[in-house]
Amino acid sequence: MMIRNSLTNLFATLLVLSPALTGVANAGSLPTCAKAENPNGWYAVGSSLASAGHANLGMISLDRAVRDSVSKTINSETYAAIECLTGVQSAGALGDLPNYDSAMPALVAKARGSKDLQSILAQFAFRSVLARIGGKQDVSALLPALAGSSYSAPANGLVAASRSDWKAAKATLAGIVSSSFASKDGALAAAMPAIRLAYARSLYALGEDAAAIAEYEKLFRIGLPMQDALIESAWAQLRSKNYMKSIGLSYELMTGKLAQFFAPEASSIRAISFVENCRYSESRKLIDRFSATYAPVAQWLKASESSEHSLYETALARSEGSIGNEAVPEKVWSVWTGSDFFVSTQKAIRLSFEESRSAAEWIADNGGTAQTKAALAADLKRVDTLRASAAALIESHLAGLNRSMSARIATESARMKMVKIEANQGAGRDLVYRNANPGMADVEKKLLKSERKAKSYSGKLAWGSVKAEDPAAELWIDEIGSFEATALDRCKVKTTYKG
Repeated sequence: MMIRNSLTNLFATLLVLSPALTGVANAGSLPTCAKAENPNGWYAVGSSLASAGHANLGMISLDRAVRDSVSKTINSETYAAIECLTGVQSAGALGDLPNYDSAMPALVAKARGSKDLQSILAQFAFRSVLARIGGKQDVSALLPALAGSSYSAPANGLVAASRSDWKAAKATLAGIVSSSFASKDGALAAAMPAIRLAYARSLYALGEDAAAIAEYEKLFRIGLPMQDALIESAWAQLRSKNYMKSIGLSYELMTGKLAQFFAPEASSIRAISFVENCRYSESRKLIDRFSATYAPVAQWLKASESSEHSLYETALARSEGSIGNEAVPEKVWSVWTGSDFFVSTQKAIRLSFEESRSAAEWIADNGGTAQTKAALAADLKRVDTLRASAAALIESHLAGLNRSMSARIATESARMKMVKIEANQGAGRDLVYRNANPGMADVEKKLLKSERKAKSYSGKLAWGSVKAEDPAAELWIDEIGSFEATALDRCKVKTTYKG
């Protein structure tokens, strides 16, 4: 069938439109940096600012320490500053890690012979790679710093996946997902959901559906990225002709708490599965429900493109409760708030306001020489600029999410038109056949009874007794991905009747 043959192309589209393979680290407590050798240097100032909770001023001073030493003499404090700013950035500073690409060859050369220095540089490079591949930026200068470290394979595998080089991604990531070493490293542990998702996608893209499904199911158990895993696992089940499973997974995406999330693909998956099961009436009803659900969302997204209202300000108003879902549809809001970038960057903006209010006093009391205090006062003004830049990035990011949602709805709407044609044609043929063969109804009843008796659905959601898409239905995290539909395969009825 043409629909089934188009699934590979659809999956490629979904990969492009899905959230980035990696997220931005959530803000946490600021790190304790190594003791400074030079108490009057910028590293000492930056580490003191960080320990006092001034993340952005600390980042600026630590970056200054690195750049000053790189331009003169690279020493142990250069790496201490890199280590410190890596921790400060991941704990909630505004902006990405600084770009030291031009200095990377010298930093790599100087670190040779010291495992500690190599480890510091490798962790910095790994976090930088994670941030850059989400924005499709060049990472080639960072890769030498990863060579020989435990970060090398994960970074290379994620880079390959971001370029849709699925063979390389599979070969590189296979050993990582099957080992336990990543759980011992904070940076790798945080990246494991993205690594597992990339590995599962590589298996699917290479046609290894059974292996891909097994990896997706592991993602169900760890919770993130739940929605991507459910959608893509359902496509894999559908391509493998496991229609009861694909229907069950699509129900999960549209039931209980998950019903509020944006997942137009779930309707397509189930509509196609119903057609494959000769359940044409259910498929047509689902298509109508899809249009009723997503047409208003598509209209809102189109209107937002030409609106003069700031998406960022709208998001803030929605989060504060001053506007409701009549201003921002719930499904759109679910995508916005599901973005690690939006959530963590907004948290960093909020923390930066607190920093701006309290840092002036710290500078006056602890800023050192008059020259240093003047530089820090100027840096404090830079924090305002960084905050404005972060807000602009959120605005751009939300606009990108909206474009992605619009494209996904358009893709599934076009797909649904084709499914509806097949469903209508199949329903017509089925009606003629049933009228000509009235005895098939008895066969259907017997087959349904025998199948329900033969199959045990213990521990699985019984779709016959729980109303599908009921917001009150409750799904536990350890149940996600385990459900199957109990719907009868009517194509099998016809085959049994003919036999």
